[in-house]
Amino acid sequence: TIHHATQIDPESYLGLRMRGLPFSAGVEDIHHFFYSFKYVQGTVKIGQNSMGKKTGEACILFEREEEAKRAYRERNGHNMGHRYIELFLLSYGEYVQFESMQGEIMNTVGLNQFINKDNRARCVKLQGLPYNIGEDDIVQFFKDFNVPRADVVIEKGKGKKTGNALVILSSKSDALRAKNELHLKYLGKRY
Repeated sequence: TIHHATQIDPESYLGLRMRGLPFSAGVEDIHHFFYSFKYVQGTVKIGQNSMGKKTGEACILFEREEEAKRAYRERNGHNMGHRYIELFLLSYGEYVQFESMQGEIMNTVGLNQFINKDNRARCVKLQGLPYNIGEDDIVQFFKDFNVPRADVVIEKGKGKKTGNALVILSSKSDALRAKNELHLKYLGKRY
């Protein structure tokens, strides 16, 4: 365990931040995800919002910066259960502030956390959407494809819509057909 935090350079990239975790994931799941790497016992932090709900994020420290970078190279994009896990190098200073950053993370919805190897070919990403467009508008736009509202994700950064969304269709052929038929069609006042 790291005892003398004052001796650690806050700029050294000793940690990894994980995004896209199953909400059921615990410390042991994270240890298992990094089982072949030298991480520091007792350093897993699982993100929670102000209401105590898990955010799908966590972080962990490694014994050396080289080990954190090796874990990033070898484990980024792997799955935990059915969830695609994104990894980000994390400085020691960012690790220390991880809990206080969860409020901002809670209001951030990244599209990549919803894409995995099983659905990647069925995904259609929309860009340049009007900010007043909601999930129901997108479901209506894809009405010929019977997309359930649960398979529409609107991207948000710090609580604000980015103009991007993700639609997960039922098949690869539907995704290709949607791309061909709906490309440059108007949704609201934009195409």
